[in-house]
Amino acid sequence: MAMLRNPMTLRRMPRWKMRQPTQRQADLQHEHHAEALDTLATIELKFALLRERVYVEKMKVLVWEEALVKNGTLHSRQVSRCVPMSSFFPRIRLGSHPELLHLHSELSRRRDKRIELAARRRSYEIANILKRRRAEENAVWSWWMVRFFPYKSVNMC
Repeated sequence: MAMLRNPMTLRRMPRWKMRQPTQRQADLQHEHHAEALDTLATIELKFALLRERVYVEKMKVLVWEEALVKNGTLHSRQVSRCVPMSSFFPRIRLGSHPELLHLHSELSRRRDKRIELAARRRSYEIANILKRRRAEENAVWSWWMVRFFPYKSVNMC
Protein backbone atom coordinates (compact mmCIF):
# COMPACT_ATOMS: atom_id res chain seq x y z
CA MET A 1 0.00 0.00 0.00
CA ALA A 2 1.41 3.33 -0.98
CA MET A 3 1.16 6.24 1.44
CA LEU A 4 -0.13 9.49 0.17
CA ARG A 5 2.24 12.35 0.83
CA ASN A 6 1.59 16.01 0.61
CA PRO A 7 3.99 17.30 -2.01
CA MET A 8 4.11 20.80 -0.47
CA THR A 9 5.43 19.73 2.91
CA LEU A 10 8.01 17.21 1.75
CA ARG A 11 9.55 19.22 -1.03
CA ARG A 12 13.28 18.73 -1.27
CA MET A 13 15.68 21.56 -1.79
CA PRO A 14 17.48 21.47 -5.13
CA ARG A 15 21.10 20.36 -5.02
CA TRP A 16 22.47 23.65 -6.20
CA LYS A 17 20.90 25.38 -3.13
CA MET A 18 22.25 22.80 -0.71
CA ARG A 19 25.83 23.95 -0.33
CA GLN A 20 28.07 22.63 2.31
CA PRO A 21 30.01 25.37 4.08
CA THR A 22 33.55 25.59 2.90
CA GLN A 23 36.50 25.52 5.25
CA ARG A 24 36.89 29.31 4.96
CA GLN A 25 33.23 29.92 5.85
CA ALA A 26 33.50 27.52 8.81
CA ASP A 27 36.56 29.40 10.07
CA LEU A 28 34.72 32.72 9.72
CA GLN A 29 31.72 31.35 11.62
CA HIS A 30 34.03 30.13 14.36
CA GLU A 31 35.75 33.54 14.53
CA HIS A 32 32.39 35.36 14.68
CA HIS A 33 31.21 32.98 17.40
CA ALA A 34 34.36 33.54 19.46
CA GLU A 35 34.09 37.31 18.96
CA ALA A 36 30.45 37.25 20.06
CA LEU A 37 31.37 35.26 23.19
CA ASP A 38 34.14 37.76 24.01
CA THR A 39 31.71 40.65 23.57
CA LEU A 40 29.16 38.92 25.75
CA ALA A 41 31.76 38.30 28.47
CA THR A 42 32.79 41.98 28.32
CA ILE A 43 29.16 43.08 28.66
CA GLU A 44 28.63 40.74 31.61
CA LEU A 45 31.78 42.07 33.31
CA LYS A 46 30.69 45.70 32.79
CA PHE A 47 27.24 44.89 34.13
CA ALA A 48 28.72 43.21 37.24
CA LEU A 49 30.94 46.26 37.86
CA LEU A 50 27.98 48.60 37.41
CA ARG A 51 25.87 46.51 39.79
CA GLU A 52 28.65 46.63 42.38
CA ARG A 53 29.03 50.41 41.98
CA VAL A 54 25.26 50.95 42.37
CA TYR A 55 25.29 48.77 45.50
CA VAL A 56 28.19 50.74 47.00
CA GLU A 57 26.45 54.05 46.24
CA LYS A 58 23.21 52.84 47.85
CA MET A 59 25.09 51.72 50.93
CA LYS A 60 26.81 55.13 51.15
CA VAL A 61 23.41 56.84 50.97
CA LEU A 62 22.02 54.54 53.67
CA VAL A 63 25.02 55.21 55.93
CA TRP A 64 24.55 58.96 55.37
CA GLU A 65 20.82 58.75 56.19
CA GLU A 66 21.52 56.67 59.28
CA ALA A 67 24.03 59.27 60.46
CA LEU A 68 21.47 62.03 59.86
CA VAL A 69 18.82 60.17 61.83
CA LYS A 70 21.19 59.41 64.70
CA ASN A 71 22.65 62.91 64.72
CA GLY A 72 21.05 64.68 67.64
CA THR A 73 18.54 62.04 68.62
CA LEU A 74 18.38 60.28 71.96
CA HIS A 75 19.59 56.69 71.93
CA SER A 76 17.80 54.03 73.96
CA ARG A 77 21.01 53.23 75.88
CA GLN A 78 21.07 56.77 77.27
CA VAL A 79 17.66 56.46 78.87
CA SER A 80 17.82 55.24 82.44
CA ARG A 81 14.90 53.29 83.85
CA CYS A 82 15.27 55.09 87.18
CA VAL A 83 14.60 58.57 85.80
CA PRO A 84 11.12 59.39 84.48
CA MET A 85 10.90 60.13 80.76
CA SER A 86 9.48 63.60 81.34
CA SER A 87 12.90 64.73 82.50
CA PHE A 88 14.39 63.71 79.12
CA PHE A 89 11.95 65.58 76.89
CA PRO A 90 13.79 68.92 77.03
CA ARG A 91 17.08 67.17 76.14
CA ILE A 92 15.84 65.40 73.03
CA ARG A 93 17.11 67.20 69.96
CA LEU A 94 15.71 66.73 66.50
CA GLY A 95 17.88 64.90 63.96
CA SER A 96 18.90 66.50 60.69
CA HIS A 97 17.44 64.02 58.19
CA PRO A 98 15.17 65.93 55.73
CA GLU A 99 12.28 63.46 55.96
CA LEU A 100 12.54 63.44 59.76
CA LEU A 101 12.44 67.26 59.81
CA HIS A 102 9.39 67.30 57.55
CA LEU A 103 7.63 64.66 59.64
CA HIS A 104 8.41 66.55 62.85
CA SER A 105 7.13 69.86 61.44
CA GLU A 106 3.92 68.18 60.24
CA LEU A 107 3.33 66.54 63.63
CA SER A 108 4.04 69.84 65.42
CA ARG A 109 1.57 71.66 63.16
CA ARG A 110 -1.13 69.08 63.85
CA ARG A 111 -0.43 69.17 67.61
CA ASP A 112 -0.67 72.99 67.66
CA LYS A 113 -3.96 72.89 65.77
CA ARG A 114 -5.40 70.30 68.21
CA ILE A 115 -4.27 72.41 71.18
CA GLU A 116 -5.87 75.52 69.68
CA LEU A 117 -9.15 73.69 69.01
CA ALA A 118 -9.15 72.21 72.53
CA ALA A 119 -8.58 75.66 74.07
CA ARG A 120 -11.37 77.16 71.97
CA ARG A 121 -13.74 74.33 72.95
CA ARG A 122 -12.82 74.76 76.60
CA SER A 123 -13.60 78.50 76.50
CA TYR A 124 -16.98 77.81 74.84
CA GLU A 125 -17.80 75.15 77.43
CA ILE A 126 -16.89 77.51 80.29
CA ALA A 127 -19.10 80.26 78.79
CA ASN A 128 -21.94 77.74 78.38
CA ILE A 129 -21.60 76.55 81.99
CA LEU A 130 -21.68 80.14 83.28
CA LYS A 131 -24.82 80.91 81.23
CA ARG A 132 -26.57 77.77 82.47
CA ARG A 133 -25.60 78.56 86.08
CA ARG A 134 -27.06 82.08 85.78
CA ALA A 135 -30.23 80.72 84.14
CA GLU A 136 -30.68 78.08 86.87
CA GLU A 137 -30.02 80.65 89.60
CA ASN A 138 -32.66 82.97 88.12
CA ALA A 139 -35.08 80.05 87.88
CA VAL A 140 -34.52 79.18 91.54
CA TRP A 141 -35.03 82.80 92.62
CA SER A 142 -38.18 83.03 90.48
CA TRP A 143 -39.54 79.83 92.03
CA TRP A 144 -38.66 81.06 95.51
CA MET A 145 -40.38 84.42 94.95
CA VAL A 146 -43.52 82.75 93.58
CA ARG A 147 -43.52 80.19 96.40
CA PHE A 148 -43.08 82.58 99.33
CA PHE A 149 -44.48 85.79 97.89
CA PRO A 150 -47.27 84.65 95.58
CA TYR A 151 -49.14 87.98 95.46
CA LYS A 152 -46.22 90.35 95.21
CA SER A 153 -44.70 91.14 91.85
CA VAL A 154 -41.01 91.80 92.17
CA ASN A 155 -38.70 92.84 89.37
CA MET A 156 -35.44 90.92 89.47
CA CYS A 157 -33.48 93.29 87.31
